[in-house]
This record gives sequence, C-alpha cells and structure tokens, in this order.
Amino acid sequence: MSLYTRFRSPLERLRHCRRGATAVEFALVAPVFIVLMMALIELANLFFVRNEMVGAAREAVRRVAVNQLDADGLGAFVADRLATVTDATVEAHLYETVLDPGPGRDVTVLVSVPLAQALIFGEGIISSFAERETPEGEKGGGGGSGNPQHMQGEGEGASGGEGGGGGSGGEPDGPPKLRASATMLKE
Repeated sequence: MSLYTRFRSPLERLRHCRRGATAVEFALVAPVFIVLMMALIELANLFFVRNEMVGAAREAVRRVAVNQLDADGLGAFVADRLATVTDATVEAHLYETVLDPGPGRDVTVLVSVPLAQALIFGEGIISSFAERETPEGEKGGGGGSGNPQHMQGEGEGASGGEGGGGGSGGEPDGPPKLRASATMLKE
C-alpha cells in the first residue's frame, strides 16, 4: 500500500464532511450581526432622545415668549421634561436677539446633553472618538444643530443639573453633545 492511498482515504472523508460547518458560519456571522443590532438600537435611542429634546426646547421657548418662564427656571423646566427620557446632565441656555427694525426680539432656547451620557451601551466608544485630534489640530466635538455662535445679543444661561458651565455657546472643544434648539419671536 502506497503512502498516497494510505492518507487519501481520511483526507477524502474530511473533504466531504460537513459536520460543524454551521457552527463555524455562525461564529463568523454572529459578532457582526450583534454589533449591527447594537448600533441600530443605539441610533434609535439617540433619535428618540433628540426628538424629546426638540420638544422640550419648543415648549420652553414658547413659555419664555409668553412670559410663563424666565431664564432662572429654564434649566429646571427642561431637566424635568427630559427626566423620563434620559438621566444625563441636561444644559439649557436662553439667548435673546434684539431685532433692529422689529418691535420684539428673537428668543432661542438651546438644549444640550453630553453624547456619551445619552448612550445605552456605554460611554467608551464615544469618549475614545472625542479624544482623537481632527486634522486641523482641534479637538473633535460638536454635532447636532442650533449652534448659537451666529447669534448676537446677550446670552443668559441657565443650566439644569450639575456643573453648568462647560460647553455652552457651541464651542468646538470638549466632549461631543447632542443639541436641539427652538426660536420664537417675543413681543
């Protein structure tokens, strides 16, 4: 019996054997599928939180425009409105812009939540991206809408939660934030 025929028989059996192929395929596909599902759930949650932030900003700016709410109570109002949605630190700021030819002024409420605190599955992913440098040499950050840098006038800030200073006014440095804003004319 030659060496080729002696090893040919077990090799032929292994070549046609399909036992365990399903387990190997599952081991290759399952991690990718799980990561995609986690990303989908995370993205849906972020859309939900931002939608609620927009609703809170709209309600707050309406109350400010009709003098039912002032800058001192703004942060507490927005934090109470978002308490059922997220336990993140909520910041709310009021910006008033005097209109030159008009009789009133624009009132804008900017609501922001640190993106890392709004996540379901943890802060590690976002915080690792926030620490990376952008090509221009600035820290990464920002995102969302309602950047008040283009506004003129006085900004009265009222923050909800602890540590009410950092990141107000739309500065590009600092951790990325989920932002929403609403503007209304106050006569």
